[in-house]
Amino acid sequence: MFRIRSLALSVLCLVLSGPIVEAQDLSAYRGFRLGMTLAAAAQQGRLPVTAARVLYQRPQLIQELEWQPQTQTGAANPEAVKTVRFTFYDGRLCKITVAYDRNRIEGLTAEDFVDAMSASYGPPILASTQMGVAVPAAYMDYNLGSELTVAAEWEDSRYSIRVVQSRFPSAFGLVLLSREPDRLAREAAAAAARLDTLEAPQREAIRLQSQADEERARAVKARSANKPVFRF
Repeated sequence: MFRIRSLALSVLCLVLSGPIVEAQDLSAYRGFRLGMTLAAAAQQGRLPVTAARVLYQRPQLIQELEWQPQTQTGAANPEAVKTVRFTFYDGRLCKITVAYDRNRIEGLTAEDFVDAMSASYGPPILASTQMGVAVPAAYMDYNLGSELTVAAEWEDSRYSIRVVQSRFPSAFGLVLLSREPDRLAREAAAAAARLDTLEAPQREAIRLQSQADEERARAVKARSANKPVFRF
């Protein structure tokens, strides 16, 4: 009886551990990994760290880095990715947004994306549902249009991957994000926008005052040069 119970327990543990063993890594994309530092991502993409652009400095530092995979001369499979945008929250990669060359993906369907990605990420939890989603600014930057649908989605407790499709013009985008850091980054960006709005009048007043001071200094310098030689 004891042996039977031990065997049953072993089988149960094996069954429960199956999904864990087979779970796919949703944090990785082409050698980049969500959570990696800006320096590590720049090194992976062979980019200078100084290429990163600061979006916000407060209340938290948010930066962006763009990477364009180079198509190798004579490559059998031309590069379909046009631009990859990395977003960093406090120096850590929290979001990867991929835009594709329209000519390289012309005619491809959502199912084609799922087939290509399933080898790395396993079967999606959501596919071809045409479920409407809000349009993040990152998609607008890539001109994917305003009518977006989720074509496929992979997710676990920490990470999320979405294939997003626009109806017209037909285009696809890919987004990988670290769920909690991305949430914090969006909250920080909203807070920064509020601070910018509140402080805008003061900044404008300072700008106008600085401009007036420069004009006065220029007039004084011109007067000191022109007055001694002035003749009416």
